[in-house]
Amino acid sequence: MSDDFGDRTQKPTERRRREARARGEVARSADLVAASVLLVTMAALWWLGPQLADVLARAMRDGLSSAPRSPVTAETVAQTITLLTTRLAVGVVPLLLIATAAAALGSLVQTGFLWTPAALMPKLERLDLAKGFGRWVSLNSWVSLGAGLVKLTVLMAVLIAFVRARLPSAGPLTQGEPAELLGFAARTLVELGLLLALSLFVLALLDYGWQFWRHEQSLMLTVEELRREQREDSIDPRMKRARDEIPTEAVSRVTGSS
Repeated sequence: MSDDFGDRTQKPTERRRREARARGEVARSADLVAASVLLVTMAALWWLGPQLADVLARAMRDGLSSAPRSPVTAETVAQTITLLTTRLAVGVVPLLLIATAAAALGSLVQTGFLWTPAALMPKLERLDLAKGFGRWVSLNSWVSLGAGLVKLTVLMAVLIAFVRARLPSAGPLTQGEPAELLGFAARTLVELGLLLALSLFVLALLDYGWQFWRHEQSLMLTVEELRREQREDSIDPRMKRARDEIPTEAVSRVTGSS
């Protein structure tokens, strides 16, 4: 997309939007997809965390309790590993499915059903060093750099505020049972992850707003482009078809006479 929108003062037409979509040019924020996946996954972990911890605890307990009753051989070790892996998969697979669904939904909400093989083709103009340097110093690049710094600052502020708020609660637990301290640590980490994911999601919404604005600006037309589209759209389809057939008929006559 061009970074110079100064001459484009006319709103995009439906034809312009269709052609851009056919090329795979749509407003899309990769940050919003990633943040959605992280937020949904952390929410699922917060919801399913106790069940997952219980599954893992029972798997460890079953594996360790059977160890004294059987000699340590390659077969018993393999059985224990298989048991732990199976129990872990039972708890982790739902999280993976939820994350996959969140990624698909995050893209679908932004772009809809979009399949553009042309967008997958390599573009040789990307190898142009001059254009590459121009993209590097473009407004979009500087905005991305600033957004990255803002994102880092916000995450650090959230982390510091969370630690300061929760640190006093951890003091008394150091004198209690290890299981109680471990449970507190697990809950705290999940809550911190959920809070950070929510912060990233809010920032990603702002990024999508920027990408949407950039996309709308790139679709705008100059006055001459708008007039040309209007002239082309006003041509009767039959006249347009006849005009396109004239070069073909001329070539056929030349070929036949030779």
